[in-house]
Amino acid sequence: MNLNSEDVMSLKVSELKAKLVERGLATNGIKSALQKRLLAALGGSESAPAETGGMDVEAKAEEPKEEIDETVRYNGTVFAYIKRRGFGRIIPEGKTEEDKDDMLFVHWKQIQSSDEWPTLQKGQKVEYYLGKKLNPKDPKKANFAAKVTLPGGEQVNIADTRNFPARDTRFVGVVEFFDPKKGFGFIKPKEDFAFEENDFLASKKGTIYVCREDIKVADGVDVSPSLKDKTEVEFALYKVEEEDKKTKWAAGDVTKVGGEALTADDFKPRRAFDPNRKRQNKRKRNQNQKGKGKKGKKGNKQFNKGFKMGGKTFIPMNMMNNQPQVVMMNGQAYMVMPQMGGMQMAGFGGMNQAGGRKKKRRRKNKNKKNSN
Repeated sequence: MNLNSEDVMSLKVSELKAKLVERGLATNGIKSALQKRLLAALGGSESAPAETGGMDVEAKAEEPKEEIDETVRYNGTVFAYIKRRGFGRIIPEGKTEEDKDDMLFVHWKQIQSSDEWPTLQKGQKVEYYLGKKLNPKDPKKANFAAKVTLPGGEQVNIADTRNFPARDTRFVGVVEFFDPKKGFGFIKPKEDFAFEENDFLASKKGTIYVCREDIKVADGVDVSPSLKDKTEVEFALYKVEEEDKKTKWAAGDVTKVGGEALTADDFKPRRAFDPNRKRQNKRKRNQNQKGKGKKGKKGNKQFNKGFKMGGKTFIPMNMMNNQPQVVMMNGQAYMVMPQMGGMQMAGFGGMNQAGGRKKKRRRKNKNKKNSN
């Protein structure tokens, strides 16, 4: 079938991808990008209508400029991939897990797949081109794996292993909360209902788990799906077996009420990237929090000012490291050296300043009492 520009513009996203696959071209990107790529392959116009609307904060943010070298195809192994967040790392062929600096960042948009939410699995063998971001937000993600496939160019499709007791049975619920960064949240029923001998009550806190990959997304959406809080959605229920053998229920095939797929306008917007935002190191933050309790405040308070002992004022310098102390006598400063059993004052014949003599007197008085 010979296609012209009008035919290309009328094709659905799934049809555009099929035409691109026939020509051995990449199928990632939004609808306008797919149209532009197919038009270029047909020798037609390079322009395509810009898609307006349906873009959240994540998509509106300035995308880092990147270039992909398609002259060499590389092989590698998936080191790790966080399915909910949609990214991971690949070990290039010839490298090992110890070569952390040589690992390549991989994003879900670069995975060639027909799955609604593309993903990779740890240990999976893959092929890719080498991409480079020219203005990366994170230098560690400057080099990335582009147009990732299975060996031989096969698309990456993961089998659906979810356990739906009755997938055609649909329910309506309200999104209690959803974390767009971590990619999960909870739904509570709009009305009470029973399913598989379980009661789901609208009065209880949301107990129906929902994750990013279970959201049905409309064609052409090229941003991470999420759900707005307090919105109504429709879903089926499937079982998630926990390690403690308890069954948790999760929402699958999540759509708008009525079955329509969600668009980016329905997604919860993510906070735009701010390069000037100060970020505190996690280790430093934990260190700052140490000693903030009552004990910590009380323990540190005695070291803030001088203290009196034996009629003399001591100004602590660093008692924890057995450093010399300063004692004020008649307006003059003297150095006191810490020793086992007390402190000795330099220049006073080793006079004990920690009450050692008083201790000896007490022992003598005790002996006299015993003799009497």
